[in-house]
Amino acid sequence: MTKQAQRYRVAMAGMAACLLLAMPASYSYAAGGTLDTAFDVDGKVTTDFAGFVDEANAVAVQADGKILAAGLSRTATGDTDFGLARYLSTGGLDTSFSGDGKLTTNFFSGADEARAIVVQPDGNILVAGFVIGSSGSIDFGLARYLPNGSLDTTFGSSGKVTTNFFSGRDGVYAIALQPDGKIVVAGTAGIGTIGDFALARYTTNGSLDTLFGTAGKVTTDFSGGLDEARGLVIQADNKIVVAGIASNGLDTDFALARYNENGSLDLTFDNDGKVVTDVGGADEAYALALQQDGRLVAAGLAGPSGASDFALARYNTDGSLDISFDADGMLTTDFFGSPDAAYSVKIQSDYKIITAGLARDSIARADFGLARYLADGSLDIDFGVNGKVMTNFFSSDEARAVALQSDGRIVAAGYSSNSSFSRDFALARYNSGIAGALQFSAANYSVDESGASATITVTRTGGSEGAISVDYSTSDGTAIADSDYTPSIGTLSFADADLTPQTFTVPITDDAVIEINEAVNLTLSNPTGGAVVGTPDAAVLTIVDNDSVPPPPPEITVAIDIKPGDDDDRHENKPAKINLDSHGKIKVALLSSATFDATTADITTVRFADAAPIKHEKIKRVNKDRLKDVVFTFSKQDLNLAPGATTACLTGTTTAGQAFKGCGAVRLGKDKDKGRDRD
Repeated sequence: MTKQAQRYRVAMAGMAACLLLAMPASYSYAAGGTLDTAFDVDGKVTTDFAGFVDEANAVAVQADGKILAAGLSRTATGDTDFGLARYLSTGGLDTSFSGDGKLTTNFFSGADEARAIVVQPDGNILVAGFVIGSSGSIDFGLARYLPNGSLDTTFGSSGKVTTNFFSGRDGVYAIALQPDGKIVVAGTAGIGTIGDFALARYTTNGSLDTLFGTAGKVTTDFSGGLDEARGLVIQADNKIVVAGIASNGLDTDFALARYNENGSLDLTFDNDGKVVTDVGGADEAYALALQQDGRLVAAGLAGPSGASDFALARYNTDGSLDISFDADGMLTTDFFGSPDAAYSVKIQSDYKIITAGLARDSIARADFGLARYLADGSLDIDFGVNGKVMTNFFSSDEARAVALQSDGRIVAAGYSSNSSFSRDFALARYNSGIAGALQFSAANYSVDESGASATITVTRTGGSEGAISVDYSTSDGTAIADSDYTPSIGTLSFADADLTPQTFTVPITDDAVIEINEAVNLTLSNPTGGAVVGTPDAAVLTIVDNDSVPPPPPEITVAIDIKPGDDDDRHENKPAKINLDSHGKIKVALLSSATFDATTADITTVRFADAAPIKHEKIKRVNKDRLKDVVFTFSKQDLNLAPGATTACLTGTTTAGQAFKGCGAVRLGKDKDKGRDRD
């Protein structure tokens, strides 16, 4: 962007601010970038561990809103340990965590430093960084804690894991969880001035995952110098992307690599799986974020030595620079002409990009520095002063990490110092100025038809500032309004800072009609107060039919007469002889009784020994009881009777669906008239 364009943007921002002051506000909220006074009164918190040097390098927000900061804490002996603190949403230390809200973890009595943190879905906390190994080498180090702060003894060795690559300088800078719970860490592995991107993947118990790379480890060289992976994301397709620094010994550049799930380089990413970007001068990427649309944003510093600026680059999913981002895919942001560096980046729900790091003021004093950008790369003039915020604690401060709360508020963590011998964890929380996104809590709902109504939930995420509303409506899918359900149309309202889910109901009609499950379409529209409609903005309500076909009545037993009227080959109660070797026919009578009318039989369902009749004679009196019977004729070739069978059955249903079955005694063999059966 040219200086003339920048002056124009600033002038327009001033005009917009004047217009906003003159207009009656239909809604109000805290301006983006202002300190959140609900966080320890002034929006800032510092924490000392043991009176020496403490630095927070990573921050995470738990599902319950509590905030975790991880880094290093120096001991009286000069060694450093993993340092971890947990804060309430109000900014106070959480005393349910390790008794006083903070803890330290030592690995091998050397210098240990936590650089990354992630919270598992079960609430356990993973922290990773550098540790001095038992052999004196610098290794990957991981520790897992239970929600109360105690080490999780089911992880590694008593809650701790170390991994060595080359018996030199190895360390973790970033950590992420796969959907299956496996743990991916990224950093550097090397000896002296030579190092490579280094990744390791662990199973949920802390053992190296042998399905990844070589015995769970992967290294990638860029240009033969010191390469360091600093940022890590896992895509929706489980591919792993890391960003960091590639050095050839003379210059440094942004470097990215993408890996398949098994740890091999993804050759669809810039043809060889690796990308190097010269932003301008000495460039170093310290963080990586994945946008909702799959594009990647790397953040760090760029510029000549002693005059670096915040630097960002955005990449398409194939690894190419996204030229819709500040025209060439890259940008830099200066605060006051002194060295600045972005150490962390996050993507807000509205696609705005928030960065945090070190910014020096007009007298070159180091402060927390934050900058927010619109999706096109321009600074967001609704954040701080022309898109930038600086926060001073004491004489020298630095933000190392940033996280976003579910309500959109921004938490930055780092350190603050008032002398060269004392530094403390430092956290600041900022208002986002974002109203948030409104969406259904699920894409699919269901309700039994016998239920009086279905309750549909709408949530607010990504921001909580200002009063907002959204319209909801129903429409026919396969369900029909006023027949299967009553249409529901209305507006849901959320007060300022209100993240409580809102609901509406859809009345359901319980009919006696047997039908398939039916669908009602649900839609959100017309958000107000600066809110946007999130995902899912449409959902389906399935009405589960509760009507069913009644079960058929139990099968009844009927009487039959096999070969009726044939008295010369058998006497009463004597089995009917059937010669299966002949090609003749056989008659079977279905007899009526006081409880069964044979004439109601559904002819198409009648079978005798699995054979269908070739003819039937209705209303024929067989046994002189004056009741009407039915005589069926079957081809003996069609009968399915096993050798030696002594019983044959006739089955079927009535025209009303009543199943019946009748059986008679049979004897397989030759008839008296030389094998010819009579009709």
